[in-house]
Amino acid sequence: MSAQDAAPGCSRRTALGVTALLVVSCFALVGALSDAPRLARPITAERAQRAAFAIRDRVYPFQQWGSRAFSLPLLESVYGRVEYLTLRGDGSDGAARYRERLGALLESGVEVDLFLLAHTNPFVAWTRELAPAQRERIRLVYNTGCYDLHQRDEWLALGADAYVGHVGNSASSLFYVYFLRAWIRGEPLAEIVEGSNALTARFLRRLCGLLGARAEPLVDATRAELGGEEHLAITGVPR
Repeated sequence: MSAQDAAPGCSRRTALGVTALLVVSCFALVGALSDAPRLARPITAERAQRAAFAIRDRVYPFQQWGSRAFSLPLLESVYGRVEYLTLRGDGSDGAARYRERLGALLESGVEVDLFLLAHTNPFVAWTRELAPAQRERIRLVYNTGCYDLHQRDEWLALGADAYVGHVGNSASSLFYVYFLRAWIRGEPLAEIVEGSNALTARFLRRLCGLLGARAEPLVDATRAELGGEEHLAITGVPR
């Protein structure tokens, strides 16, 4: 979810300020964040058995570029296989492309983590059309979509081990930066969600303070919640 879709309780000035700041910051930060040589990464023998599938919805080209430039290098640094799908045009072929590429990845026998980088989205319905034996190989589902926390039970019922989604009309793109960096370091999922929520809230409060706006409506709407396996990490569940 982009920052321009700010919470209803946050003023238009705040929404524009968040968007402008993210746009300006993106040029300076994407290179460092996508490479991030300072980060310790869990390169293990099991790397070949895990894969990532990320999908970006139809948004402005700048947003599509930013999502890919940040996500792809980080994902490729810790996953044996990575599929990255950007929806284009009117999106009418999106469901078919999604099921074809995700289905082939799951059919290969690897465990797959899903990163749904989209506004409120129908990907859970698209995934339902895959075979149960394929869906059981889905580990983590992270969803940036506004209000898509409500999909938690459905994703878990489809076979996902863990699901992370946002409460309301959120600035989830900011949370995602903190979340992905912690995930590739191998931290436990519950700790990642808690820490990323705290860092996101601190940033939004400081920003809204500078803009003279109330931060709490946006902080509350952006909060992410976890369902499923709390101890899941990129390397698996500790035994």
